[in-house]
Amino acid sequence: MLAANNYTYEHSLARRMVRPEGEWKGRGSAQTLPEEAWPALQEGCMDSGNSEQHCASIVRLSAPPAERPRWLWPQRIPLGCLTLLAGEPQVGKSYLTLDLAARVSRGGPWPGESGDEQKSGVKLAGPGSVLLVCIEDNVHDTVRPRLEALGADLSKFRFLHYNGDMKPELRVESLRESYSDMNDCRLIVIDPISAFMNEMGGTSGSQGRRLVYLLAECVGYRATALVLVTHLRAGKGKALQLPSGNDALVRAARAAWFLASDPAEAERRLLLSIKNNLGPPPSGLAFTLEPVGDREFARLQWEDEPVLMSADEFLCET
Repeated sequence: MLAANNYTYEHSLARRMVRPEGEWKGRGSAQTLPEEAWPALQEGCMDSGNSEQHCASIVRLSAPPAERPRWLWPQRIPLGCLTLLAGEPQVGKSYLTLDLAARVSRGGPWPGESGDEQKSGVKLAGPGSVLLVCIEDNVHDTVRPRLEALGADLSKFRFLHYNGDMKPELRVESLRESYSDMNDCRLIVIDPISAFMNEMGGTSGSQGRRLVYLLAECVGYRATALVLVTHLRAGKGKALQLPSGNDALVRAARAAWFLASDPAEAERRLLLSIKNNLGPPPSGLAFTLEPVGDREFARLQWEDEPVLMSADEFLCET
């Protein structure tokens, strides 16, 4: 316990919760600490043998204001948290994330929101900026043409590309720095997370778990959603067990989604909920990929009616 001029604080180990400017940062909100308290907090972190980069501050539960979950896509993609999108190869996961990113960039409505719902107060997407980490797709011949076909505002996008090997801490730090000056950044997409993690020593074990939690911390104190795209494990099981990679991915994600082809209609895709830790289970949605003119790229055509089925229910029926 550290005391400074009758103010008593407990120190902890989370970076960016104790800051030199004397602010405690919650998820997108700030509560100012008295300036005279900062030297004692900083000294406590340094005395513990940690640098300022690795120290954190524990705040009494009564200190920060209570906050409701905040959403990028209401009830589907939360802000300041990880969201997982899992599905088989070639099912359209990358197209889906780019469609959502395009909506953020132009401030368009979210799929499944009818005119009546919008009038009743359902919030729209933005506009906001987007950071893309598309490891397997080329930005020039794949990502940009797809975004153009989806009607995105390209001035709102940044594309992060990694050259060579980097330690996990440096890779996540470069991600953090890449959008540190994007004050309106609403969405970050890493596609696929398996490639992002494999290059850093594998998706399993403590190394993979550490990277997942570093990513969660990266957006935990900003109004930014982080969507991680992943494939499925071989075999069958419950939906929570199917996303490939480290089990920490599913545990750390506050929302997780399953994208599948409709067995009854080959071109139809079903977006179904795996989990939602921040609210009631949301309904699913469906879309088809419609070609744009004579181009080889497509646009998502969303259906208005919800799909009243969870990922587990879909797997049981197939």
